Amino acid sequence: MPADCVMLWQKKDAGLLAYFINQLSDLEEKERAWARYNTVRRFVEEVECRHLRICSHFGEKPKWERCNACDVCGVTPSWLAEPVAAPIGRRSKKRRGMAAAAGAGASASSSAFGSGRAGEDARRFREFADDEAAAAGIDPELREHLRAWRSKKAKELATPAYIVMNDNSLDALCRVRPSTPEQLMNVLGFGEKKVEKFGAEILAELKRFEEGEREAASKKVAVSPAEETLRLLAEGKTLEEVARERGRALATVVSMVSEMVESGEVEFRAEWIGVGRLEKIQEACERVGTGRLRALKDALPAEITYEEIKLVAAHWRAGKNSGVSAS
Repeated sequence: MPADCVMLWQKKDAGLLAYFINQLSDLEEKERAWARYNTVRRFVEEVECRHLRICSHFGEKPKWERCNACDVCGVTPSWLAEPVAAPIGRRSKKRRGMAAAAGAGASASSSAFGSGRAGEDARRFREFADDEAAAAGIDPELREHLRAWRSKKAKELATPAYIVMNDNSLDALCRVRPSTPEQLMNVLGFGEKKVEKFGAEILAELKRFEEGEREAASKKVAVSPAEETLRLLAEGKTLEEVARERGRALATVVSMVSEMVESGEVEFRAEWIGVGRLEKIQEACERVGTGRLRALKDALPAEITYEEIKLVAAHWRAGKNSGVSAS
């Protein structure tokens, strides 16, 4: 059946991916991860029909060059058509919403997000998702109520949320609304073991919802470490202050910020580097390269820290990749 496939992309996504890849200790796995990372970045950043790229990636050889259904082919969904107004007194970033058509007979559309708050973008997308859910006979409030229970249960069991219940099963629950274990057994994704393990709690949550309780309404949206770091930096905090407020080591914060600088999500600030050290580190980057921090450290005075080198090296690579001087 026809379907809309919408991809939301922000540069900070690349920064987060790079950060987690750099945590890998297995060199071969890290190399494979970087290869996957580069494939994804090429897909979202290069101007070529999304559907064509997907087909080619999986070995198909389409005779056509344009699907006329994705953002590259010029299609814009109504919920992305209007720009989001930027808040006063705060610098905003342009966020791009892209869409790709995937699968036989799929239709997809997207456009560019207007500048503005990520929360506003998320609100508009949630409204879009709620409209889609309503069309499928799903109560958005019930879905959020069950999602909140699933998140709590996953945290309790220290397991991914999709192991507890995937999104397809969650939506099926919202449509069927079973009231007995026997009815639950007939819901997509619920076999005997899953009903035995989670059935009683799920039925209790459904009953609570029917009686008027709304678990999700009182919950705050979780903020990722990267989002919290971005917020603190936007408030003008120093890296030391960010580390202190987040309860993390300075080296941990610097590693994350360096990835964000390299991906373009955060602007490099000269005040992060000690007086008179920026030019020395830049000169060493030019002379030694930025592939190995140890080589840079050995080429610089002892008082220059690894954190300073990491930040300047990320800024240097970002400038080289964009063709702009890193000075």
